[in-house]
Amino acid sequence: RDGRIDLLPPIRDHAARHHPPVDPAENDWPAHYLGLVRDLGETIGTEEGFGVMPRLVVEFDNIDRAIRAYLAADRRPEIMASLYGFLSLTHMAALPAPVLEALAAACDDDDDVIGRARCFEAIGGIALRRSEHDAARTAFETAQTLFEQVRNVLGQANCVFGLGVIALVRSDLKAARSAIETAQLLYKQVGNVLGQANCINGFGEIALALGDHKAARADVEAARQLYEQVGDVVGQANCIHRLGEIELARGDHNAARTAFEAAQPLYELVGSVLGQANCIKRLGDIALALGNHKAARADFEAARQLYERIGRMDDAERCAALLRQFAGDDSG
Repeated sequence: RDGRIDLLPPIRDHAARHHPPVDPAENDWPAHYLGLVRDLGETIGTEEGFGVMPRLVVEFDNIDRAIRAYLAADRRPEIMASLYGFLSLTHMAALPAPVLEALAAACDDDDDVIGRARCFEAIGGIALRRSEHDAARTAFETAQTLFEQVRNVLGQANCVFGLGVIALVRSDLKAARSAIETAQLLYKQVGNVLGQANCINGFGEIALALGDHKAARADVEAARQLYEQVGDVVGQANCIHRLGEIELARGDHNAARTAFEAAQPLYELVGSVLGQANCIKRLGDIALALGNHKAARADFEAARQLYERIGRMDDAERCAALLRQFAGDDSG
């Protein structure tokens, strides 16, 4: 179907139970899928990675099986060589990846502290994007402790930043600023421009939450320039989206709509379903504020479906609640 072999679940389950794959060294398919996520995954979110996400998302189950095959064969080094690409995929797509817990356990058995830390960092990132904040906090704190053991400053910075984002989402602005400032210092220590851009963007979000639109715009524009410097398309899209939020807070619906419409195709290009959903939801908010109920309904329904696809059920329910307001309303 569509040029792909698609087994029915009962057949696939039978094959997995009674005909387990042989050692990956004697079988080409696990190496193929690990190579795929290794080579393509590293370009996710960049200008070179346009079109990569749809290619990898459709193969996600196969990639997961390939990792498990290598784990079963006790060939963890091959997995670790593809880990960055896999983490980029799971993070961007907000896909649950239970295999990371199995991989973390294998790293623990081999006394691989850095490998275990990277797994928990990824688990935290996925949980955060799925709005599972308690799970994200636990994973980031575990990863941070492990990174500190091996003095991996970049890993520590990523975890501290993640904790700052959780605080920001929970409107604890003081804790968010403290964590993001700490992360920024760590990123500067290792010369990581992308991390510094994330922090500056975070400061812009804090300023926006405090109603300081001038400071918010300055921070977001500064972050956007850094994202452009390193070729991070997702970061640029996030900044354009944040500028839309600033214009919305100022009451300029036309400028806000222009920003959200500019950010949406960038998210589509890099396969960020969450980014697309957020833009569409905001376009619905604007349509509703301007009295265009037909457009608002269409946007909220489109956003709801995207949120459900990536497990953002709280956001999906918020859209559903907005849609219920239109029950029996056939106005344009």
